Amino acid sequence: MDDIYQVQPLSPENAMQLFCRNAFKVSYILSDYEQLAHDALSHAQGHPLAIEVIGSSLLGRNVSKWRSALDRLRHNKSRNIMDVLRISFDQLEEEEKEIFLDIACFLHYYSEKYIKEILNFRGFHLNMAYKF
Repeated sequence: MDDIYQVQPLSPENAMQLFCRNAFKVSYILSDYEQLAHDALSHAQGHPLAIEVIGSSLLGRNVSKWRSALDRLRHNKSRNIMDVLRISFDQLEEEEKEIFLDIACFLHYYSEKYIKEILNFRGFHLNMAYKF
C-alpha cells in the first residue's frame, strides 16, 4: 500500500443531512430529536462512516433509547472514532452482529446476491430490512 487517503470531515450541514437520512430516513431533523441529533454528531467528529453508523443504530428508536445510547458515547472518555463505532456495534442484536462479522470478515468482496445466498444458507433468512 503506497497511499493512505484521509477522509475529510463533512461540513456541519452535510453531516446533519447524512445523519438524518440514516437516523430518520428523511433529510431533516424530527422536532423532538433536534438536540439529540446535534449531540450524536458531536461524537462522530464529521466522519461520514461514523455518522452513518450512529444514525443507523438510532433508526426507529424512541427518545429515551437515543438518550441512553448518547450517554454511553458521552461516558466514553477517548471519543475515538473506533470507540464510537464499537458502541454502535454493541447495540446490535446477536444475529445482526453475526451477519455483520460474516460480511466484514469473509464476504466483503462478493456481490450482494452471493452474500444473501451464503447468509441464507447459514440460517439468516434475510428480508428487505437489511441494506448492503
